[in-house]
Amino acid sequence: MKKYLFLIFVVLTLNLKPARRRLVLLLLAGGLQTLNCHAQTLERQVVSSSGGYYSNTSLRFNFTIGEAVIQTFQNSGFILTQGFQQPSLSTQNCNLTLSVTVVNSTCNQHNGSATVNPDGGAQPYRYAWTSGDTLATADSLAAGMYMVTVTDAQACSAFTLATVSNTNGPVISAHTITNLTCFGSGNGAINITVSGGTTPYTFLWSTGATTEDISNLTAGPYEIEITDFTGCMATASYFVGQPNQVNAVTTTTPASCGNTNGAATITATGGAQPYSFAWSNGGTVATQTNLAPGVYSVIVTDSLGCTNGFPLMVSINTANGPVVTIDSVIQSGCSGNNGAIYVSVSGGNPPYIYNWSNSLHTQDITQLAPGDYQLTVTDSLGCIGSTGATISHTQPATPKICIVTVDSIEHKNLIVWEKEVTTSIDYYNVYREGSWAGYYFLAGSKSYNSMSAFLDVNSNPHQRAYRYKITAVDLCGNESDASEPHKTIHLAINSGIGNEWNLIWTEYEGYDFPGCYIYRHSNSQGWVLIDSIATGYNSYNDIPPNQGQINYMVTVRSPQICSPTGTKDMGGPFSQSLSNIEDNGIIDKISNSKSQIPRPKFQIPNFKSQEQGKYCFSL
Repeated sequence: MKKYLFLIFVVLTLNLKPARRRLVLLLLAGGLQTLNCHAQTLERQVVSSSGGYYSNTSLRFNFTIGEAVIQTFQNSGFILTQGFQQPSLSTQNCNLTLSVTVVNSTCNQHNGSATVNPDGGAQPYRYAWTSGDTLATADSLAAGMYMVTVTDAQACSAFTLATVSNTNGPVISAHTITNLTCFGSGNGAINITVSGGTTPYTFLWSTGATTEDISNLTAGPYEIEITDFTGCMATASYFVGQPNQVNAVTTTTPASCGNTNGAATITATGGAQPYSFAWSNGGTVATQTNLAPGVYSVIVTDSLGCTNGFPLMVSINTANGPVVTIDSVIQSGCSGNNGAIYVSVSGGNPPYIYNWSNSLHTQDITQLAPGDYQLTVTDSLGCIGSTGATISHTQPATPKICIVTVDSIEHKNLIVWEKEVTTSIDYYNVYREGSWAGYYFLAGSKSYNSMSAFLDVNSNPHQRAYRYKITAVDLCGNESDASEPHKTIHLAINSGIGNEWNLIWTEYEGYDFPGCYIYRHSNSQGWVLIDSIATGYNSYNDIPPNQGQINYMVTVRSPQICSPTGTKDMGGPFSQSLSNIEDNGIIDKISNSKSQIPRPKFQIPNFKSQEQGKYCFSL
């Protein structure tokens, strides 16, 4: 039997009529809590188009858990391809870790359970399952995947995934995970062996693949659902790992004027030792001596054949000679060679002679194609200063998501954005966060000439909420930075006291909103707005006028109306985000067991007539 523990608050407002007083359940869930106890450090890691990873640990932020940190931390300067990892959180005091134990359910029954076991942090813990359960154990579960967020007394949060399978159904009897050979590459694989149940099997991976085994994977988590001929299911989650990145730093010794006695040493870390070195002067060891002033390049390779992803440029200057400083680098546009490098020179003994690697002899160079450029500056005494710079293609502007919602007909997530009016964008990529926080994978692409709305057919809104990002790709194949994330609303319901139904949902992420609206559907009345509730409250208990087939939905309105065509002439506008639709048929209150009731495809009424603006809510 289900047991529920709720913290009850009586919410009083001025001029509140007695008939409107109600008890409000405060959702005890993580993810939007305030953390005042300690600071965090962010490290950015972004997969580049060349397969390498770049990190930036020079930026530090103080923030609270639940703030939209990604909105202030842009992935600027790097091209994103198949997937990327967002800023990883490093904390000193948030040591909350989770493990899960699962009891599988009988085939086509709802009698499984999952128990989360927190370790560390500060008790008491608070639990929020995507099944609607609020205790450490979620019961009456069918086969499937369930996520739980655990928040401790200091508002430190962590979440994990529970995979429930069917007894006497298909069984994954063996699996082999092939991790990436190099950091940031895409050659991972997962091979499984399935037995039991009734053949034939159908396979559905979180990537959308329907084969038994999958390959060409980037690092991150992958989930699979296997269904046999009778509908019995097996579920599993796997993580494809990768080795550490090969990194390299340089220390140099300048040469004396007119001599070739400079030196440079490369210190490599990460990857798998030993390392090999390929210098542009033919050197093959970490330290090079007897170097003349100038710019050298070196590629570092580990024992597995992994490199640091790009040649490292090393400048050897003359002691007391010219000092060359790069003022700015203008990247080249997609349609032409219009890059530029601007430098300034000081020290030494003017006048200076400029020698660029492309045979130009001006101080600054323009009309450049993408590539590496080196400069040596010689003063009147023959002393040399040097530097190098790289011209890349200009990235497209970062697009913005207007809204993510659950399509009321398809029951899949819908991502909508307003396309920029331009002739340079070829298509948009849509990325979905996996079951591990911060790992985003390519969910699909949409042509610029199509309506800017993407239906994620591999999403399961009834199971969990999802975060999405989008990028723009120009006609030259250059990809923009990822947009700020938007997250869907996930609604879960469970039976309360008497004829009550408890609604619990996750808040929308992506824009500010004053509150949300709660709708109920019955066969006699259709969809009816039953109440509104202010932001910060994520639960509601309802006593419907009858106990027939009842459906619920939660919505939040966007601060702007979104048109996915860019011309506002068709296909929109989208003015609010809808949650998944949940019904009381999930729970049979008489037997306290769950039963399958088909979900009719209701047509959601038009809620677009409300004016834009801020709304006040009272209970």
